[in-house]
Amino acid sequence: MSGCSKCKSAADVKINVLKYCNQCFLSFFELKVQRNLHKLHSNSSILIYLSDSPSSLVAIEFLNKTLSGRKFKKLCIFCRNSLLFKTSIQFVDAEFSPENEYSLKRQSSDVIQYCLENSYDVLLYAESMNQAITGSLLLLCKGQGLDAVSYCSRNQYDSLNIVNIFEGVKQKEISYYLYLKGINDIDAKPRDVLKNKDIPVRVVIDKFISKLDEKNELAVFNIKNTFKKLYKSE
Repeated sequence: MSGCSKCKSAADVKINVLKYCNQCFLSFFELKVQRNLHKLHSNSSILIYLSDSPSSLVAIEFLNKTLSGRKFKKLCIFCRNSLLFKTSIQFVDAEFSPENEYSLKRQSSDVIQYCLENSYDVLLYAESMNQAITGSLLLLCKGQGLDAVSYCSRNQYDSLNIVNIFEGVKQKEISYYLYLKGINDIDAKPRDVLKNKDIPVRVVIDKFISKLDEKNELAVFNIKNTFKKLYKSE
């Protein structure tokens, strides 16, 4: 592997078409994530929704860095207990998901509906591009074409702003960040061990997206951009 695209020292990892040393990767990754979090305004009522996935561990770290000490009109979280214990943020309220259930899903509109009914301005969630595309293709396989298009494209629903902490971030980047930081959690469950009738199909789609990403690192961006174009044309 040739030199880092940023500082020209020896590269350690290739992300998309660029190569980075570990230090430049960390700086670039943190900039991308914090850029999404800095969109939040102090007069907002925010619900943070974190699923049972390793990505949520990274999300918690950045929420601690960016939101600790900031005051909001309302700040609540929905997650499992062990994730909440890792936060240094003062929440108005916290709700906990059952350890073996992934019942509240963005595509089912349960979380969105909850936000609208309880006067939240912002829904903040954490999902890599790979996860978003997998969710869209899963809906497509179930015959829910319009929902599939909007799933990874929507950033607004009525008065609710929908903000993804990992907008524009691939799963490979999150996994490498976890590796470099030595972050692990035995309670974080991959989706294929959760009790969900969609799991076999989801696993197949996950593997398909991963294989595409291996062969063409821009494929994930191309798929998401296609969904965005379809969403705008509706």
